[in-house]
Amino acid sequence: MKLEFPIEPKPKQSASFYETIWGIRSYQPYKIEKFKNVIRRYALTQRPIGFKLFDDAIKVDVTFYFRPTSNMRKRDIREIILGKIFWKKTKPDVDNLTKALFDCLN
Repeated sequence: MKLEFPIEPKPKQSASFYETIWGIRSYQPYKIEKFKNVIRRYALTQRPIGFKLFDDAIKVDVTFYFRPTSNMRKRDIREIILGKIFWKKTKPDVDNLTKALFDCLN
Protein backbone atom coordinates (compact mmCIF):
# COMPACT_ATOMS: atom_id res chain seq x y z
CA MET A 1 0.00 0.00 0.00
CA LYS A 2 1.30 3.45 -0.88
CA LEU A 3 0.09 6.66 0.78
CA GLU A 4 0.95 10.17 -0.38
CA PHE A 5 0.30 13.34 1.60
CA PRO A 6 0.58 16.59 -0.40
CA ILE A 7 1.26 18.71 2.65
CA GLU A 8 4.44 20.15 4.12
CA PRO A 9 5.76 17.84 6.86
CA LYS A 10 5.58 19.06 10.45
CA PRO A 11 7.75 17.68 13.26
CA LYS A 12 6.34 16.25 16.47
CA GLN A 13 6.82 18.78 19.23
CA SER A 14 6.73 18.45 22.94
CA ALA A 15 3.40 19.32 24.47
CA SER A 16 3.04 22.81 25.88
CA PHE A 17 1.94 23.22 29.49
CA TYR A 18 0.01 25.83 31.40
CA GLU A 19 -1.23 26.09 34.95
CA THR A 20 -4.87 26.52 35.96
CA ILE A 21 -6.65 26.48 39.27
CA TRP A 22 -7.38 22.77 38.61
CA GLY A 23 -3.73 21.88 38.04
CA ILE A 24 -1.27 21.72 35.20
CA ARG A 25 -2.72 21.09 31.72
CA SER A 26 -0.99 20.17 28.48
CA TYR A 27 -1.90 20.85 24.86
CA GLN A 28 -0.46 20.54 21.36
CA PRO A 29 -0.08 23.73 19.31
CA TYR A 30 -2.93 24.38 16.87
CA LYS A 31 -0.78 23.90 13.74
CA ILE A 32 0.22 20.39 14.90
CA GLU A 33 -3.40 19.40 15.62
CA LYS A 34 -4.44 20.75 12.22
CA PHE A 35 -1.61 18.78 10.56
CA LYS A 36 -2.73 15.57 12.30
CA ASN A 37 -6.32 16.01 11.13
CA VAL A 38 -5.27 16.65 7.52
CA ILE A 39 -3.00 13.58 7.47
CA ARG A 40 -5.76 11.40 8.92
CA ARG A 41 -8.22 12.60 6.26
CA TYR A 42 -5.75 11.93 3.44
CA ALA A 43 -5.01 8.46 4.84
CA LEU A 44 -8.70 7.56 5.07
CA THR A 45 -9.37 8.67 1.49
CA GLN A 46 -6.45 6.55 0.19
CA ARG A 47 -7.37 3.43 2.15
CA PRO A 48 -8.19 0.51 -0.18
CA ILE A 49 -11.69 -0.96 -0.18
CA GLY A 50 -11.87 -3.86 2.30
CA PHE A 51 -8.75 -2.71 4.16
CA LYS A 52 -8.06 -4.57 7.40
CA LEU A 53 -5.63 -3.55 10.14
CA PHE A 54 -2.31 -5.36 10.23
CA ASP A 55 -1.76 -8.03 12.88
CA ASP A 56 1.99 -8.39 12.38
CA ALA A 57 4.95 -6.07 12.18
CA ILE A 58 5.23 -4.00 9.02
CA LYS A 59 8.07 -2.24 7.22
CA VAL A 60 7.53 1.39 6.32
CA ASP A 61 9.56 3.49 3.87
CA VAL A 62 9.06 7.22 4.36
CA THR A 63 10.27 10.08 2.17
CA PHE A 64 9.73 13.69 3.17
CA TYR A 65 9.88 16.47 0.59
CA PHE A 66 10.47 20.12 1.47
CA ARG A 67 10.34 23.29 -0.54
CA PRO A 68 13.71 24.80 -1.44
CA THR A 69 14.95 27.17 1.23
CA SER A 70 15.34 30.87 0.52
CA ASN A 71 19.14 30.68 0.88
CA MET A 72 19.62 27.97 -1.79
CA ARG A 73 21.57 28.83 -4.90
CA LYS A 74 19.59 29.31 -8.10
CA ARG A 75 21.60 26.51 -9.71
CA ASP A 76 20.51 24.10 -6.96
CA ILE A 77 16.86 25.15 -7.36
CA ARG A 78 17.07 24.49 -11.12
CA GLU A 79 18.52 21.04 -10.41
CA ILE A 80 15.65 20.31 -7.99
CA ILE A 81 13.15 21.24 -10.70
CA LEU A 82 14.91 18.79 -13.02
CA GLY A 83 14.56 16.03 -10.42
CA LYS A 84 17.76 16.04 -8.38
CA ILE A 85 17.31 15.21 -4.71
CA PHE A 86 19.14 17.18 -2.02
CA TRP A 87 19.43 15.85 1.52
CA LYS A 88 18.09 18.22 4.17
CA LYS A 89 20.74 18.87 6.81
CA THR A 90 18.87 21.33 8.99
CA LYS A 91 15.91 21.07 11.34
CA PRO A 92 13.51 19.31 11.65
CA ASP A 93 15.18 15.97 12.23
CA VAL A 94 13.78 12.79 10.70
CA ASP A 95 12.93 11.28 14.09
CA ASN A 96 10.45 14.03 14.96
CA LEU A 97 9.01 13.97 11.43
CA THR A 98 8.34 10.23 11.53
CA LYS A 99 6.92 10.45 15.07
CA ALA A 100 4.40 13.03 13.91
CA LEU A 101 3.42 10.98 10.87
CA PHE A 102 3.05 7.69 12.76
CA ASP A 103 1.07 9.37 15.56
CA CYS A 104 -1.39 10.59 12.94
CA LEU A 105 -1.75 7.14 11.39
CA ASN A 106 -2.07 5.30 14.70
